[in-house]
Amino acid sequence: MALSPIGLDWSTGGIPGNPVERRASLRFQWKGTASIRILPDGPNLLGVLLDVSERGCGIEFGLAIPAQVGAKVKVNLQVQGLTLARMGILRNMRFIRSVERETRAGIEFIDGLGRDGEQFRLLTNRI
Repeated sequence: MALSPIGLDWSTGGIPGNPVERRASLRFQWKGTASIRILPDGPNLLGVLLDVSERGCGIEFGLAIPAQVGAKVKVNLQVQGLTLARMGILRNMRFIRSVERETRAGIEFIDGLGRDGEQFRLLTNRI
């Protein structure tokens, strides 16, 4: 199945297909799951992967995240049969349903690309 990069511009509400792309890395929509662990001793949270790039990802959680913007997290992405483990910083959070407190979070990867970065490059080259 061929996938293409998406253009999301958060200043216009993150509308898919928006021609304005202000990010340095292309983002790709892949079906998958993502879990984060809030460091150093926070809980593990499971969510749905919204998009991913070499430099970060977007994840939707069915609950409020018990952390503040700027918190360090360990991210495990399960995508296309691979698990990619990265370290990141919680860069933004937005509640999408006020009653359930479902949250969309943007995470910036802060570790070097390493082995998982190479796996990511292989995934994007298969598209």
